[in-house]
Amino acid sequence: MLPRERTGRGGNVLVLGGGGARGLAHFGVLKVLERTGVRIDRIVGVSIGAFVGALYAQDPDAEANRQRVQDYIESEKFRRYYRIMTRASKDSAKGRTENGDSDDEADSKDSSGFLASVKRYMKATIAFHRFVMKQAVLTNEPMEECLKTVAKPGLIEDLKIPLTIVAVDLRTGNRIRIEDGDLYSAVVGSTALPGIFPPVERDGKLLADYGVLCSVPVSTALRYDPAHVIAVDLTPELPYMENFSSGLEIVNRMEEIGCFLFKEHIASAADVIIKPDVNHVDWADFADMDTIVERGIDAAEEVMPTLLRIRNNGIEGSDASST
Repeated sequence: MLPRERTGRGGNVLVLGGGGARGLAHFGVLKVLERTGVRIDRIVGVSIGAFVGALYAQDPDAEANRQRVQDYIESEKFRRYYRIMTRASKDSAKGRTENGDSDDEADSKDSSGFLASVKRYMKATIAFHRFVMKQAVLTNEPMEECLKTVAKPGLIEDLKIPLTIVAVDLRTGNRIRIEDGDLYSAVVGSTALPGIFPPVERDGKLLADYGVLCSVPVSTALRYDPAHVIAVDLTPELPYMENFSSGLEIVNRMEEIGCFLFKEHIASAADVIIKPDVNHVDWADFADMDTIVERGIDAAEEVMPTLLRIRNNGIEGSDASST
């Protein structure tokens, strides 16, 4: 159940949702909040929101953090990770080879179409084996390396802004709120997308990305008795589907619908929902950071009147809602 009444002792709580590369829009939202003068008393982050929230809680300067992340994204080390992550994403199943060529391009370079087909078959078999026989297709090395590059090691309780990192414990099935202890392991655990990145062992728990269940954990923010909750929702709209050829497709569709409706219900308790237009961005596509950040700026500016009322502590009752 969501709390109905608040005293406001928890101040303004910012919820940064999950969404992979779409989470770069968080930097744009943070820039607008800074410019507007909205005080942030706590950050609640899940998945990529936990990553951006950790950076900002450690150094409350949106532009400086954006620049550090962009420098890393433009590095050769990240480009190597990027090629791997792209192949692991749902949109990379279009047949890319190791050097980035399409299957057709690879066939044209190979004198034997049969050999190219064998290569594609072997790659698909290896990927399937990894998914079925191992915990994940990839390792946590990309996120660990990124954190070491753009953030300082330390404890969550020592950050400049109180931070709550949301994850799920695979062992108990419980949602976990992490408010203290090692920063790196908490962020990596919250970003451990099931099947793609392996879960993280931390304090006897096996952490994974809670964002696949609820990408905007507003209910967690409400536990802190906030005056206002500002939520950033990066969830794509449900795509229209015309036909379903199997029972499995219907079951998968129902699960997708259930997660979306659950997120909508939870997020509706926020005082303002900022929803950047990033539907077109794949979870692993970090190629156009500037555009994604701008989408965050645009979305935050669209709700500027509400943000100004929050700044001035002028929102009352049902007038707080804005989407």
